[in-house]
Amino acid sequence: MVRRSGLLSFGNGMGRSGVMKSLRMIVMGAGVLGIALFALTGCEEKTSSTTSSTAPKPDDDKTMLDPSLGRAIAASSASAAKGPRTAPTAEDGPPPSGVFTLERAEQTHAKGKPLHIEMGTTGAEPRIILTPTTDAVPKTLGFTVATMMGQRRSLPTVDMTFGLKVEKPKKKAGDAGVDLLPMPVTSKLTKIVLSAEQPGQIPPEVAQEVAKMNGSQVNWSFVPTGGISTVSIERSEKARPELEHNLVAVVETLASASLPAPEEAVGVGAAWVARSRDVYGGLDLISYRMIRVIKIDGDRITYGVESRQYASNPDMVKPGLPEGGKLVQFECTASGEFEIVRGQRLAEKGKITHTMKIGLQPPGAQPNQMMPLVLQSTVAYPIGG
Repeated sequence: MVRRSGLLSFGNGMGRSGVMKSLRMIVMGAGVLGIALFALTGCEEKTSSTTSSTAPKPDDDKTMLDPSLGRAIAASSASAAKGPRTAPTAEDGPPPSGVFTLERAEQTHAKGKPLHIEMGTTGAEPRIILTPTTDAVPKTLGFTVATMMGQRRSLPTVDMTFGLKVEKPKKKAGDAGVDLLPMPVTSKLTKIVLSAEQPGQIPPEVAQEVAKMNGSQVNWSFVPTGGISTVSIERSEKARPELEHNLVAVVETLASASLPAPEEAVGVGAAWVARSRDVYGGLDLISYRMIRVIKIDGDRITYGVESRQYASNPDMVKPGLPEGGKLVQFECTASGEFEIVRGQRLAEKGKITHTMKIGLQPPGAQPNQMMPLVLQSTVAYPIGG
């Protein structure tokens, strides 16, 4: 369950001990031997110089999304900066490195700004409204999260169950002058266990470490027209920082499972982009999610989601990465499919694969030295779905 050391190379001046020490810190952290062994067994000892030419690339054909998403992102960026009637130019799209300057990020989608829908096509007749019409929310949510780190390393696959506490609005939708209102949700991880299927043999100590995630929280607010905002994650104090990525995977699943929808009626073939600023757990991202209506069967809607996310600034810090590093390349993509009942706030089921590629320049490193990290999480919703 390991990736060759080419995944994590520091260039000249970093010997075996330096690479392995940093690898342990990033993969599973230092201090708990069981998890470190699970992630590192069989790691090749050779190191090599890594430059920007071998670091994660935004145009990697293994993660390339539908070209129409790229065009939609450029159009959405142009409308944010210049107004909705201005045609996009080559300079309007996000930076090729995947890392905005903070100033440009604010121009594209400022912190605190509501989720924005950029309509593409309304699809075929018959068309229906997809925005929520109810405050009903499940009391529990379950997710199966499987995370690969490169091609041959992985985190333990886990089943996670969250208990939800919903702050219902005092006023109700349908009251005179009242539309559906934002609805804050606090969700607490009440159960986390190793899944029945694992990528390899797991030491007994791993289950104990995974269990320390219990008590972690994922909090958000439902947007009245669909989608979520004001997200926060709180890892249990006893849990290892590297396991926080499971919470990140849950957030990204919720962002798609909550179906950010246009106010217009749509039919099969409809497509739109939801742009948002997502700030949580050390991450500060500008997100573009393209939603396509695949099937409408009575009140059941099947839709697909493809997304790209960009770092808002080079100083963004993800838990588990070395402090003081500079983010020089970032690529975050997702692709999934969900089924929702018309009017509901959350899909009943779905599956999504979320890939994050990070190119980090460690503190004191030379300009051509870069530490690549790849995380790919597949999330089934609900558990075992």
